[in-house]
Amino acid sequence: MLIKNMTADRPVTPSATQVVGAHATRSLDVLLGAALTLLTVGTVFTFSGLHADVQDPPLFLTDWLSGFAPTALAFVSGVVVCLRQGREGDMRATRRFLVMRGLFLIILQLTWLRTAWTFNFNYYDYELAGLMWMLGWSLLTLAACIRLAPLAIGSLGLLMLAVHQAIVLLVYAFPRSVYRILYVGGRVDLGPFSLEVYYSLIPWVGVILVGYFFGTVMRLPDARRRKYCFRIGLGITLAFLIISIIRASLSETQDIPLVLAMLAQKATPPSQLFLMMTIGPLIALIPVAEELSGAISEFFATLGSVPFFYYVIQLPLAHALACAVSWARTGKVDQWLFGNHPAEPPAVPAGYSWDLWQVYAVAVVVIALTYPAARIYRKRKAENPSSWMTYL
Repeated sequence: MLIKNMTADRPVTPSATQVVGAHATRSLDVLLGAALTLLTVGTVFTFSGLHADVQDPPLFLTDWLSGFAPTALAFVSGVVVCLRQGREGDMRATRRFLVMRGLFLIILQLTWLRTAWTFNFNYYDYELAGLMWMLGWSLLTLAACIRLAPLAIGSLGLLMLAVHQAIVLLVYAFPRSVYRILYVGGRVDLGPFSLEVYYSLIPWVGVILVGYFFGTVMRLPDARRRKYCFRIGLGITLAFLIISIIRASLSETQDIPLVLAMLAQKATPPSQLFLMMTIGPLIALIPVAEELSGAISEFFATLGSVPFFYYVIQLPLAHALACAVSWARTGKVDQWLFGNHPAEPPAVPAGYSWDLWQVYAVAVVVIALTYPAARIYRKRKAENPSSWMTYL
């Protein structure tokens, strides 16, 4: 009934769709920008030598918050594609855009981003299939499905999220390397190269497919959109709270506070509870983000409007500042920082690990240095865009 009502409330004129979509997009930019700042904290955390431990709440929560960013990037990417399709109405152009951007992100991951994570060029022993790898393949999958109705695409994605542990049984018929790429992650030997799958494709592809269908909700008139966002977002969050409380209460681990046990959901590959925990609040906060104004919301909206550009420049900057911190503390740049981060880092040297406050201080510096570039890029993209800017 909810889906039927949403379909009935959908605007029928292209102009209305365009206006509503453009208005709704800013709230997504604000939330995505906030998630990207958390991602920067997580990036710096990786280079700090600290490890998330549920027994240490500050460390655990720092790492936990950064887990919202991949979900936000995948989900919002699907939404934006749907809004773009609604504005332009050219199915062939949308498919071409998805294929080109997907391939671009995959190549970017295997080259620039891999080097930015490691500051080494040992590509034979360590090639990284990271966040942009996952997003690139997800966009290619969406391109293959784009001629289907949004409801069919969303249903396919929802099925993948709901039963991905069962779906993965089907890939046992494939070689182990395919199984790791699709689901469990890990090292895959590809001839002379070794690929470390840090982000598997299942169920992340399902997140972007569900996001595409949710774009139809974002095209609804303001009052309807806000109502459905609250209902869906709070419903998912409430379901997460109920299920996670029951599971945590029945867990044999009794020395962990209930709240931390609820939040400690499997992220690799993401469990259903992890996805509910991150998608539910994201959707529920959309109406809140629509009401925000002022410098803070504009700050987040700027970062969220150019997410891939921001990600591409914040990563090497965070790594470079980590090297600077190492030099300032010890008089040299520790070789640990040139290891195969983030998937196969060497053992943390004795005495290297930072204090947690240093992680947040460096993250603030990274964000402060990156923001002006993001603002300039956003302005150029809006006023005088080059064709390559479409993909970044």
